[in-house]
Amino acid sequence: MRVPVSIYTGVICVMMWRSAALAAQPETSLWRWFALVGAIFFAFSDTLIALDRYHDPIAGARVPIILTYYAAQLFITLSVVEPRHLDDEPAVTPS
Repeated sequence: MRVPVSIYTGVICVMMWRSAALAAQPETSLWRWFALVGAIFFAFSDTLIALDRYHDPIAGARVPIILTYYAAQLFITLSVVEPRHLDDEPAVTPS
């Protein structure tokens, strides 16, 4: 399992690196920071799973695991959806 786990860990690290690179760009909106927050929550959730299952069981670990996983999914999703203001909407002209 060392090779697959090492590859998976590498993928998670690349996800965090790329989301941090996106957030660090000067023209990046606040919503793009959510990708980094989501990546961090995701890594934290997976770390809890690894520690709980393969190191020492952590009492009550299921709740923080699932909460951080869902938070990660929420923030990653929000990072690709930037809200538009009503003032930015093009005027609709009747035909």
